[in-house]
Amino acid sequence: MQNFNDLWYYAAVVRHGGFSSAARHLNVAKSMLSRRVRRLEDELGVRLLERASHKIEVTEVGRQFYQRCEAAILEMEAAEEIATSMSAEPRGTITASCLPGLCAEVVGQSIPPFLEAYPKVRIHLIVSTRRYDLVNDHIDVAIHSGLGGPMEADLIVKQIGEVPFSLVASPEFAERNGLPASPAELADFPTIGFANFANEEPWNLMGPDGAECSIEVRPRVTSNDPHVLLGVASGGCGITFLPDFIVLSEIRSGQLVRVLPEWHGSHRALHMAFLSRRNMLPAVRAFIDFTHARLLRSFRECYHELKQEKDGGLRQPQAGAEATTTRSTAKASCDPTESPFPAAPSYPLGTE
Repeated sequence: MQNFNDLWYYAAVVRHGGFSSAARHLNVAKSMLSRRVRRLEDELGVRLLERASHKIEVTEVGRQFYQRCEAAILEMEAAEEIATSMSAEPRGTITASCLPGLCAEVVGQSIPPFLEAYPKVRIHLIVSTRRYDLVNDHIDVAIHSGLGGPMEADLIVKQIGEVPFSLVASPEFAERNGLPASPAELADFPTIGFANFANEEPWNLMGPDGAECSIEVRPRVTSNDPHVLLGVASGGCGITFLPDFIVLSEIRSGQLVRVLPEWHGSHRALHMAFLSRRNMLPAVRAFIDFTHARLLRSFRECYHELKQEKDGGLRQPQAGAEATTTRSTAKASCDPTESPFPAAPSYPLGTE
């Protein structure tokens, strides 16, 4: 075949239902279209169209050939789009959403160098635990945990890592109240929970050697905002149960300490989600690649830090003599660990 344009002209004739209509849409002469399609038929040795005085009919071979032509045209357009988008300078507004805590911290720190590299880009960052609908809420990229639900339909996902929920409290709280030695004793301590539950809230925990248990706590304070829970826990009001990517900065600074660090909640995937790379603005593509690399690096650092903690290199501060004593009344049955410095949970990580 001498010219790919002949396929394009033929597909246009079939798509628009005739030579005259196709010629008007393509802004070319009808005689030229007729000549190019006739040449294509001669090269193929088959009749693609049956010509009548006022209309054309597509032959059976012509219909099958048209389907292949359309597929080939789409691939060519996609290839051209890739080449164009790769050469285009990123510009325009990016709307992104991310979780609070470590995610927001890393993304926020990534913005200045990103804007320096791409000066024609603007960024609108929404920090929230809400699960956005990327289409209806006009979100270009979302950084959230967990999968499932309508927002995940037809999404492309880049894994960052998996993080557990951890029990934490302030050193001042531990000094005044002591800390539980087993999950069963959590029910006797002041707790801080999510507002999803009216009275008692279940905390599902996993521990050493695959042990599992569920504790019903009655929180003194509840909220649907993890920042509120974090602040109340830092103020010494009780024990709370939050994702590590939210509490990690406070643990590093000493504002919070782990409670029963050998026990943790189930791991949840942390990922970056977007609709498709097809027709994606160069600015969004650059933001995804830039931010994903930094998030991945940050969570790898967390993994090494927690591994040090597990190996005994980093130990949780104990808040006074009572930090290792507990209240005696138990409302649930779980096996406590005897290790004085139990392992912190690890972070299974995504790939670059």
